[in-house]
Amino acid sequence: FLYIILNPVTGSILMRPWKDVSFAMSAMLLMAYGLHIYITDGKWMYKKGSVPVFVGVLVVVTLFRHNAILFTVPFLAAVLLFIKNKNYV
Repeated sequence: FLYIILNPVTGSILMRPWKDVSFAMSAMLLMAYGLHIYITDGKWMYKKGSVPVFVGVLVVVTLFRHNAILFTVPFLAAVLLFIKNKNYV
């Protein structure tokens, strides 16, 4: 633990937000949208502008990392199944 904390490379990595930090921030925003969809029983998707924002964040998350598709496809499937089970779509 001390080797990692005291290593100057660790501080250098944290000073430059690379694609990992961007992916993490966007994925957290996507998870917040997913939680909002779950809490409102899918009604949030029918507010004006929420679907384009959701899709835009989903696309951005997928494009930040080459393996983000492993996160976004199951997430999208879960959201679509949840909304479909609620008979809103």
